[in-house]
Amino acid sequence: MSRFLSHLEDEGTDWNVDYWTTAISVLRRGKLINVLPTSVSRSFLTEYLGGRFAELPKTTRGLTDWSAGESVIWATDCFLLSRIWGDAPYDPSAERLSNESLQAFAIPKNRSNFIRILSALESEGMHEAFRLAESYRIDTGVPFLGPAYMTKCWYVAAESWGAHPPLVMDRHVINFFRSTQLLAVPKIAAWRRPNIEYLSFDEYLRYNAAMYQWANRLGVLAPELEFCVFENGRKLPIPPEDFPYGGERG
Repeated sequence: MSRFLSHLEDEGTDWNVDYWTTAISVLRRGKLINVLPTSVSRSFLTEYLGGRFAELPKTTRGLTDWSAGESVIWATDCFLLSRIWGDAPYDPSAERLSNESLQAFAIPKNRSNFIRILSALESEGMHEAFRLAESYRIDTGVPFLGPAYMTKCWYVAAESWGAHPPLVMDRHVINFFRSTQLLAVPKIAAWRRPNIEYLSFDEYLRYNAAMYQWANRLGVLAPELEFCVFENGRKLPIPPEDFPYGGERG
């Protein structure tokens, strides 16, 4: 793994101001545009959200009161900023999926499901968050929020509140491991569905454990190592047959 340590710092990626100014108006969070730098990086997202997270109302157990209006806004911004970061650089071919994702998130049921998942991640950990995300996708649906974008949201949220963050697992990460065979991974980052290969919790847990162990041995942070994996995987060709359902947006 050490030979792949070429990009440790996410310096950010430019995002399309015109597109996102219009797109996020669906969720009435247009003021976010005013705080975003030209290049959006994971460090900016976690610092910005982390500062706001500290001010959110807490329950008697010391956990976030996710029913409070400020907490709902924070969760919405976590989703939006993870989406902007994950979609940069802007890809016109992905515009329809991004629009549908935002419109789906605006539906109260879907937003409530997302907030329940964040609450489970904070209070019970990754296993329960994964179980809820998978069950909501199967039973009621959280449209256009597959494991790749959900794990981006988990990483941004957990890093913001100072926890041991789950790592992003998107198509580029999967492509890296399928190409190098350093770790067994599924063909696509998809929730459990009939007749396709999907990401299981055991696979996601094994990926996180391996990445944290490698990072410890190499003397780097696990999110830094994940970014190296992402950058290397992004440069490799992706077999079309590996992503019959749109890959990470599934």
